[in-house]
Amino acid sequence: AAAVREIRDEPLLELEYAEILERENLGPWLGDETGALLAVAARAGSTRLIDNVFLDGEKAAVGRERA
Repeated sequence: AAAVREIRDEPLLELEYAEILERENLGPWLGDETGALLAVAARAGSTRLIDNVFLDGEKAAVGRERA
């Protein structure tokens, strides 16, 4: 939710998706202690920006939000 807020607060960016995934198989994150991957895509004009960040630890983040 924090990543989504940050991107939505930036007037030059349009959020396409922000998703928490299992870091081992990229399936839905089950909230386990093995960590997760935050995958984000946004547009800045005609440019598509994509980034992934590893989240470690128990309950590092939860859920999935789409624009």
